[in-house]
Amino acid sequence: MSDQKEAHSLTAAMEDMRTQLHNLKNAMDQGFELAFRQINKGSANQ
Repeated sequence: MSDQKEAHSLTAAMEDMRTQLHNLKNAMDQGFELAFRQINKGSANQ
């Protein structure tokens, strides 16, 4: 029983980590997009 419980909480922890990584990746993608937009805007002004 305790093995099943442990496996279940490990699975839940992995799912949670996967969600967090997904959110982090989205945030990074948005950050890069904003940065590139700023760079392009800056070079267009010159």
